[in-house]
Amino acid sequence: MVMLLVTACNMSGKAVDPNDSCSSLEEGAKQNCYFENHYCSKMEAGNFRDSCIAELAKLQQSVAACDLIKNEVNKGHCMEKVAEITANPEICKNIADKYWADNCYYNLALNDRDPILCANIKDLGQYEDCYQRIALATNEHLLCDNLTSQARTGCIIKIAQQTKNMGLCPSLDTALNIDVCRFRVVKLLEDKEACSKIEIKEVRDVCLDYFK
Repeated sequence: MVMLLVTACNMSGKAVDPNDSCSSLEEGAKQNCYFENHYCSKMEAGNFRDSCIAELAKLQQSVAACDLIKNEVNKGHCMEKVAEITANPEICKNIADKYWADNCYYNLALNDRDPILCANIKDLGQYEDCYQRIALATNEHLLCDNLTSQARTGCIIKIAQQTKNMGLCPSLDTALNIDVCRFRVVKLLEDKEACSKIEIKEVRDVCLDYFK
């Protein structure tokens, strides 16, 4: 009987569950213990509990576990993490929170270098960044066409430099941009004769001066 009382109560007189190693701890430490052991159902409702469920969902690779979260933002975060782990873009479609839906498509697009997923992103800045990152990673210059004018110019010039391909330069929108692109590639080629392909005299002179 004495032993039963000892195991059933902690020093403060609180009831202790002999099957729950966390129950004897003080409140803050108890919640941390539940979190670390993924005893999410025993935690108090709130963001910390939601984070626990998200970690459990990742561990189990189960998007169904995210349904235990009521807060749409936290639930979206949970679903996004499972989508990344399982590389399943179908999960992104069911995320109600716009921020996490965009992040879901963005991260999966970059992970798989799949530009098709970029098209689903609603935020313009993230939409363009998605296409640009994949374009630069794959040297696929046509993906730059999904960017606004200035960003497109920078994207194509970077790919022309990375590939040392002056043939990409004429796809730019102005004669100056085209010749600036050519000049940058010529420097990488270390070919003075290629300066002759630069049409604007002032830029061509700068190119020739570079090799003096």
